Amino acid sequence: MGLPPLPECTWRARFASPEAFLGIGTTCIVMLYLAYAMVTGPLLVRRLRGQFTVDGTDETGAPLFSLGRWESRSTPSSCCIACS
Repeated sequence: MGLPPLPECTWRARFASPEAFLGIGTTCIVMLYLAYAMVTGPLLVRRLRGQFTVDGTDETGAPLFSLGRWESRSTPSSCCIACS
């Protein structure tokens, strides 16, 4: 005769399998890290090249960006307390 028809809920079993869960989870994590790198990467490059300025202020007069006590240090040898 032939094979009996598959029940309608077999698609649930395929997506609930450990392999599918691992694949979907891994893809989500990779896309999250990729989005983070696409935002922070160009900002880091601009900061390292010295193109990022901190001269602007917001509507209340507060500075837009500050590195706190590390703001004035620009040489790589004094990047942190341990290096200086």
